[in-house]
Amino acid sequence: MDYPTVSEEHGVPERVVELLQSGPASRHALCTRLGVSRPVLGRARAPLLLDGTVLARSAGADVPRRRGRPAEVLSLAYLAQIGVGLPVPVGHETWRRRHEEGSLVNQIHGLLSGHWSAPVLVDSSVRVAALGEARWGAGRHAPSQLYVRVSTGVGGCVAVSNTLTDGDTGYAGELGHVRVPGHDAPCQCGKRGCLETVASVPAVCAASGATDLPRLVGALEDPGHPGHGRALRAVEEAAGATGQVCATIVLALSPSMVVLGGELGILPAFTDAVRRHLEAELVPGLGWRVDVVPAALQDEACARGAAAAAASYFASRKVAEHLQEPW
Repeated sequence: MDYPTVSEEHGVPERVVELLQSGPASRHALCTRLGVSRPVLGRARAPLLLDGTVLARSAGADVPRRRGRPAEVLSLAYLAQIGVGLPVPVGHETWRRRHEEGSLVNQIHGLLSGHWSAPVLVDSSVRVAALGEARWGAGRHAPSQLYVRVSTGVGGCVAVSNTLTDGDTGYAGELGHVRVPGHDAPCQCGKRGCLETVASVPAVCAASGATDLPRLVGALEDPGHPGHGRALRAVEEAAGATGQVCATIVLALSPSMVVLGGELGILPAFTDAVRRHLEAELVPGLGWRVDVVPAALQDEACARGAAAAAASYFASRKVAEHLQEPW
């Protein structure tokens, strides 16, 4: 699915939700606190009711009735929709098969339905993290950006003109399986020399001789550590491969920002090296303006992005079609 990377953070709907977080309120009270007219509130109220974010009920006798429509109290729904990010590829075919018994999405819905009753959206953790960073994190205010998550695996996502897109099949962003020249290690995908065999956390730890990421970081930060030099070389090699792959995307799409997420992606030594290698691959003299920055939200990006993805999906034009479905 495609998701907008810009939310109406300063719009009336967002402000209504913020006010209702402190408790239910009548239309009149909301108009007064927001400083807007009833028609403006009505236009903000409509999409919130449609996507289930807000509930409306008739006011009791304790709320004075004024001229016009009957007094109404608005409140936040306990749970409007659920967004889930999974650390596996999730394509359009995955979503189309969501009602089939035993399918991935169907199993996730089965696990959740015993606790909550709400529509469920399932997407990849990389894509929802990219959305979270684009809306609230390091990528905020960048209409076109590339998000790359360097963790146990390597994945990416591209936003163009404030839209996070997953391509024709839903599998766009499998950057971890781009082959890197000069490398031939076998990859779990069946190919050899993929970026993931060079730049994932397990690959870099193995190359550095560290048994885990904390020990790798310790060797990087301590010049006196016996493994310091080896750790630097491993990170430099991984960053070089990542910078090369990112440069290909930059040359093709010219985003203004590359956001590096994941446990390895946010390390200063890795971010700096990726920036250097990426710039070396660009065409000189053309005035490329691309920032390479570490992600700001980390795990929170996945949570917030999954919630935003679900809200966006179920409030889109597709909602009319899906209202006729069981969930």
